[in-house]
Amino acid sequence: MSVKFFYGTASAHHDEVLIEEAGKWLASGVQRRVFYLVPNHVKFETEVNVLHQMSKQNQTKVMGTLSLQVFSFSRLAWYFLQNTAYYQSNSLSKTGKHMVIKTILEEEKESLTVYQGEVNQTGFVEQVASFIDELLQANIQAADLAQIHQRLTVDQKDLQLKLTDIERIYGRYQAYLQEHKIEEDQLLVNLSEYLVAEDLSDTLFIVTGFTRFTSQEQQLIQSLMKQAGNVWFDLVLDQAAVDKMPAAHNLFYDSGKLYHQLYHLARQANIPVEFDQKTNNQRNPDLLALDNYWAESQQPTGKKIETKLQDNQTLSIWKAENPQAEVEHVGREIRRLVAQEGYRYKDIEVLYRDETNYSPRFAPVFNGLQIPFYFDETQTMKHHPLVEFLEALFSIDERYFRYQDIMRFLRTELFLPNDDGNSTQSEWLANRLAYREAVDVTENVMLAYGYEGGHWTREEDWHYINYISEEGQPETRDQQIERQSNQVRRELRDCLVPFFEQLNQASLGKDAALCLYQFLVAIGVERQMIVWRDYYLSQGKLEEAKIHEQSWQAFIHLLDEYVDILGERPFDKAEFVRLLMFGLEDFEYGKVPTTLDQVKISVLDKVHAKKNKVTFIIGATDQVLPAKLENTTIFSDDERVLIDEQLNEEQFLLPSNSQSIMKEPFVAYLAFLSTEERLYLTYPLSGEKGTVGKISPYVLRLAKAFDLEIQEKLLMPASECFDLSFVGTDESFIEMSVRLHRQALDFKSSLASGWQQLHERLLKNGAPILTQRYRNVMKSLTHKNIPETLQPATVEKLYGDTLYGSVSRIEKFYQCEYKYFMTYGLRLKEREVFDLTPATAGELFHEALDLIFKELINSQKTLADLTEAEIMSLSETILQQLFEERKYMILSASSRMNYIKYQLSQTIKRVAWALKRQSERTGMSIFKTEVLFGEIAKEKGYQSLTVALDNQKQMKISGKIDRLDRFVDTKTGQNYLSVVDYKSSEHRFNFEDAYEGLAMQMITYLDVALQNAVSLVGEEAVKPAGAFYLHIQNPRLKAPIKQDVLDEKLLTEFKYKGLLLEDEALLEGLDVSLEPMKASAVYDLKQLKSGKLSSAQTLEQSDFDALITHNRQLFKEAGEKIYDGEVNLNPAYRKKVRIACGHCPFRSVCQFDPMLKENNYHRLETLKKDEVIARLKIDQKEAE
Repeated sequence: MSVKFFYGTASAHHDEVLIEEAGKWLASGVQRRVFYLVPNHVKFETEVNVLHQMSKQNQTKVMGTLSLQVFSFSRLAWYFLQNTAYYQSNSLSKTGKHMVIKTILEEEKESLTVYQGEVNQTGFVEQVASFIDELLQANIQAADLAQIHQRLTVDQKDLQLKLTDIERIYGRYQAYLQEHKIEEDQLLVNLSEYLVAEDLSDTLFIVTGFTRFTSQEQQLIQSLMKQAGNVWFDLVLDQAAVDKMPAAHNLFYDSGKLYHQLYHLARQANIPVEFDQKTNNQRNPDLLALDNYWAESQQPTGKKIETKLQDNQTLSIWKAENPQAEVEHVGREIRRLVAQEGYRYKDIEVLYRDETNYSPRFAPVFNGLQIPFYFDETQTMKHHPLVEFLEALFSIDERYFRYQDIMRFLRTELFLPNDDGNSTQSEWLANRLAYREAVDVTENVMLAYGYEGGHWTREEDWHYINYISEEGQPETRDQQIERQSNQVRRELRDCLVPFFEQLNQASLGKDAALCLYQFLVAIGVERQMIVWRDYYLSQGKLEEAKIHEQSWQAFIHLLDEYVDILGERPFDKAEFVRLLMFGLEDFEYGKVPTTLDQVKISVLDKVHAKKNKVTFIIGATDQVLPAKLENTTIFSDDERVLIDEQLNEEQFLLPSNSQSIMKEPFVAYLAFLSTEERLYLTYPLSGEKGTVGKISPYVLRLAKAFDLEIQEKLLMPASECFDLSFVGTDESFIEMSVRLHRQALDFKSSLASGWQQLHERLLKNGAPILTQRYRNVMKSLTHKNIPETLQPATVEKLYGDTLYGSVSRIEKFYQCEYKYFMTYGLRLKEREVFDLTPATAGELFHEALDLIFKELINSQKTLADLTEAEIMSLSETILQQLFEERKYMILSASSRMNYIKYQLSQTIKRVAWALKRQSERTGMSIFKTEVLFGEIAKEKGYQSLTVALDNQKQMKISGKIDRLDRFVDTKTGQNYLSVVDYKSSEHRFNFEDAYEGLAMQMITYLDVALQNAVSLVGEEAVKPAGAFYLHIQNPRLKAPIKQDVLDEKLLTEFKYKGLLLEDEALLEGLDVSLEPMKASAVYDLKQLKSGKLSSAQTLEQSDFDALITHNRQLFKEAGEKIYDGEVNLNPAYRKKVRIACGHCPFRSVCQFDPMLKENNYHRLETLKKDEVIARLKIDQKEAE
């Protein structure tokens, strides 16, 4: 029984000395054994290193031993207690602890003072659990907290209140542990008691990798000192601290303090302490110099320390352009070290601290460079599909089948009803793809028709559209969509509805847990997790396979714990869901490297079991080295010190935040000397979002002390200079080459011969897949964002011999020819969404007004014949008929929609009122409504507007005129026709747009009306009365308004605006109520003092003819271009307004970019009315 200290600085090879001495111990007796005690996170690494060192010393290639084993403290407890009552007691996982604490917090919420408002805050449970762990490890009981509370002074009231709350929570937690006989947190205490009766005289314990112990660990160490044959402590320390501890500023303060404590614990127990053994086996003089410099630089002497490296390759400092350049250069340097200098990947480690900037970069860069790597970081279950599945499942029940919840559920692909579990892997992949497509179809139907809530649970099938299919005819696409979506709906409904009913009827917690488990197994979730695991195993992705296996095991373990903890309590569904999701999201996966020869990537703070041959420390900026630590515990640093002062020697909390900050130089020291050959320190000059990166003061001190030149590492080299440090693999070269070629093109420089050779090599001798990818990527350099002209055969297939269109289609063509091609050539469209669009509201207005006028015509009445009450009654009847139609069912989907429906109804009634008032004043009568011309949806109307095109092609324009009004001059019998178009927003006739083809509707409708005059009125000699817009609205007037003028003001808001024929007889008949010096409330017309009628909207007959002729020419030019196959990317633009691009759904397709030379707007001129008319007349003369 004795204690021995091994110590040495970080540059020494501690492991070699320990294993050599351990070998001698083992050789001295057959029964002897050695137990290594190390921090848990380096246990596997230490096992590998110990076996490697022993094989070197024994000069064997393969080494295995049972007499030397590596343990963490918890694993040591398992080793000794696994078959005892101590270890057979109930256990509680980290998640289980959180569940218990969460339950206690909820129950004690009203009794808490300081923390009452924090109970439901994110992260608070973790904070409480972390502090309770500290208390347990420090052997502090709830009664101890009560004593501390009593000893505090009056001016420490805040701390007293906090301690009162924690004492209450901690007391409840300890009571729970006792009640359920859970002793997991007392395992080390139990082990200490157990070892008292054990004979460990032939056992050597080597304790290494620690700078401090918890109270429980220290108690166990004391037991080992008394019982074991020998206990050796290995510390990173420059000298023994027998008589006194090092000064607080000393680099080795923590290690020296631990030495001092252990030495005197041994002396107090009368345990012999052997002579110390100092490890001085440093082999690299440069790293020894770094070691000495760093230790000396921490002393407050101010003495200048001069040193120099013998080999400049030992220590390199890089400043990279940005984090991306930094990781890429590190990756390429790793490849160079392996390829040219004989290093193995396992000899190299990358350390970092800034997870946000660096974690996402490693995988794409290292995979591209074909570097095997192991990410030594904690990964939680938070984003696993099983967690998403369960969250969505419970949300569907809580929110009753909302769209987002259903799609989250289905997109996890854990619910796969078309897989019976007996399929091969290829069949499973095909089934998954088929169901994925069915879910896509279902989503489209849901969005188009708003199928949520009760639509998912009813027996009646969904309807996609109304279609007609004769018996024996093949299934149409719409029928297939309807069938697929209903199948998905039924499968989901038949599974979920019975489950929700059963879950909601559960009386106890255990009933609910059993219900959930049986449901998941029944619908195949367990089976899918196994399939996922096997699939990734077959792909050689061992980590992914293990994650899926652990996820299901974690879920089962969590359910077991829930049953143990809350199983006999009345079932609270909200609590059940909250605890389940909380526990799963908090679960951490256990990770072990899948292969030995790989680069290790880990955070800088972790202890290392062995030295690397090469260490890269990246992201070494002043923000992370030293770290900017924050106190995230429930007590401040000052409060923790006050608590610590009240504890006895065997009880102590973890270091405070300020104490941890003081340890930063030692953390950096261990990281710097984690290598035995080379150390690379790198930092970025710029970070995310343009932040400026500054070098770490630690790194800067090294650069100055060793007179090192800081090497600059750019994201990419100059194209004319070949730089071997930028060369990696063929895959990584693809991206680099594109950058270089782009640079050469932009700056009109040459490409270095080295780059050119690599370029040609990849094209000629690269792997076929990479070569093809490279060719495709390189096309981007010469690619012009110019649409190709369509081949005649393609045009023929798209449009045929007759181009059927509408006014709005050709207007879209003049907005942007490419937009027209996308919409009507390729027939691309956005997914339908169940929402009240302006088009839907407009359709409602049109139908309502049309039905009102048709009802009047059938009853042989006019608006003027009806009273206002009759108008309102008729409007209400028509609206009720419309609201019952399927296409308007959205207006009854919610309270908000019902309000909108009311507003739309009021609008229609107000318009009907205005139309009645207008009919009482004007000689213009409503002649026809919803006048169809051409053929739409197999319904034929009046003759379409047909335009002859070249090559025996033609264009036929169809459409529907909202309203035709008629005026007959009683003196001459002359007929006049005008077109009225209903608009839900303010509109005026725009001559500029009419000239450019952006507003062709009104002139086209007028042209069609005159063309069909014989069919409409029985004679050909009909004059155009005009073309007008009517604003469909329920206007709001600004107060105050006198009651006697209110109706006149309201009527004025419905004034017709557009074009008028300059014709005296017509103008006189437009508003028979018009008085001198007054403006009409019906048309944009006023009577002058002289009695003459005047309007800014009038045009001569010849002007109308010119507009109609130009309008037809626009149709012809558009048709010719379409049949020529021209597809120009030319969005219209005027007065800083992007006419075509403002709300275009195809911007991601066309990729129009005005910064590209080849992409230009079609800039429209700004023209006045007179200028347009003058141009039209000039064009007409030239045509003649």
